[in-house]
Amino acid sequence: MRDAVDAVGLARTLVDYNEWATERVLRAADRVPDDLFSQMLPGAGHGSIFGQLRHIAWVQLNYLAGLEANGSAPAEIAAQVKASVDLETRAGIRDAFARGHGGCAPSRPGSPRSAGASGSAPGRGRCRSAST
Repeated sequence: MRDAVDAVGLARTLVDYNEWATERVLRAADRVPDDLFSQMLPGAGHGSIFGQLRHIAWVQLNYLAGLEANGSAPAEIAAQVKASVDLETRAGIRDAFARGHGGCAPSRPGSPRSAGASGSAPGRGRCRSAST
């Protein structure tokens, strides 16, 4: 009997949860009117809802690109990400999250992608290299 946590299984579960939670946040943000979406909020880490989502998408894409970079310098990775995404529109941010999540496919019902709008809890996915 193994007492150790299956690190790969745990990582897959966390990736699935991230996709599930991100989709819920993006659906909620879709209901926010444009003026409030971009409104500066006192104490908000990145100024507004838009700024926060843009920051999260940027960090996620840079992190994933860094994992695939095979030793590239961080500045080079950031330049490649910047040239490949639009983080100045709602649609661009949603696309950036979709691209970031494109490297993992669900392997059973109940996973974030198969859950869709139902909001059911995430399941376990099967990760593969994200080469989009």
